[in-house]
Amino acid sequence: MVLSDEIQRNIVYETDSIATALRKIGVPNHWRTLFVLDDQQRVVGSISDGDLRRGQSFRQRRRFLLVLFFLLL
Repeated sequence: MVLSDEIQRNIVYETDSIATALRKIGVPNHWRTLFVLDDQQRVVGSISDGDLRRGQSFRQRRRFLLVLFFLLL
């Protein structure tokens, strides 16, 4: 299946790291939701920026915000 560039930018795979999801979701002018695909290109879930923020402790959240800041520069 061929996916448009816009959709491809908003996809992560089950095997991708949280860091990969953070990088993709932190890009300005992109959707606030990523679609999670399995190895057969089937949608198995989604993850939002809020899911990522809520899933982190305060220390991790502070680090997350710093990473976002530097990614947006």
